[in-house]
Amino acid sequence: MENVMKHYLALPVIAIFTSLATLGSSALASSDGVNYPEKPIRLIVPFAPGGPNDTVARLMTPKLSEELGQPVVVENRGGAGGVIGTDAVAKAEADGYVIGISSAGALAISKSVQDQMPYDTLTDLAPITLIATVPELLVTSPDVEAQTLPELIQWAKDNPGYLNYASSGPGGMQHLAGEMLNYEAGIDTVHIPYRGAAPAVLDVVGGQVDMMFADLPILLSQVKEGALRPIAVGSKTRSSALPDIPTTAEMGLANVVAENWYGIVAPQGTPEAILETLHTAFYATLTDPDVVAALELQGLEIIASSPEAFSDYIAQETQRWADVVEATGAILQ
Repeated sequence: MENVMKHYLALPVIAIFTSLATLGSSALASSDGVNYPEKPIRLIVPFAPGGPNDTVARLMTPKLSEELGQPVVVENRGGAGGVIGTDAVAKAEADGYVIGISSAGALAISKSVQDQMPYDTLTDLAPITLIATVPELLVTSPDVEAQTLPELIQWAKDNPGYLNYASSGPGGMQHLAGEMLNYEAGIDTVHIPYRGAAPAVLDVVGGQVDMMFADLPILLSQVKEGALRPIAVGSKTRSSALPDIPTTAEMGLANVVAENWYGIVAPQGTPEAILETLHTAFYATLTDPDVVAALELQGLEIIASSPEAFSDYIAQETQRWADVVEATGAILQ
């Protein structure tokens, strides 16, 4: 078991790749003579409005629409921890007019916690780019008396099964982060799954749930307003967005590392020329100073990878989270 936990900490290093094609216009005639795009593009967000995937998508779409010369319309299709919306992308016509933004849960984790998946990420989806990574932040309701992570752990040990934690859904990053905390700290807290991160956060703010791990973008405003108490950042280094908040590693839990990530995918079989046009547009968007500033303000580390690097990253993350599931015994609840 110890070897398993050590293995999943070996995070891959993602290099930023692009080609000379990114220096030109995105909306070009493809090599097979088909002009793309000629109509609006649907960007499926597999979660409810207000969540981190939704936030990232909406920060990118104005510049992305400009690069492609056609509107990019966000369509929220939530459910099953991102699986339903991501499956809609996998089963869409492979013509470049339906693409999706998804994250670790639906692209890498769900395979290890669900008996039957409706798609295989690496055979049914075409990776376009890894957008960015972002650490999970552990927050508590102000009603919780513990002020620090050690105090929270001690209180949980003294009151086993009393504290609970919210997540955006069973089997996702936030669920597994909570289970890693239980496993590494030797505590027993109860998982309360929600349909999306936004309603989960609201109930932590309201005191109906004690705590949760969640992506920085969805927690920052409540933290800055004092509606949530930040306890620890689930990474090895502090976040520039919250430099005063210690990491789980600093608090003696070096194995509790949870960093989410967002990427763009299309249906497998999408013509290569269209995928290249999309990648070019996303690269231009993710290197635009205004977009970069807006995303970094949310605590994201922008990556803008090549499709090949993103494919490799998904494969490595799938194995890493499979090891976490094996070690913690996390199950769908």
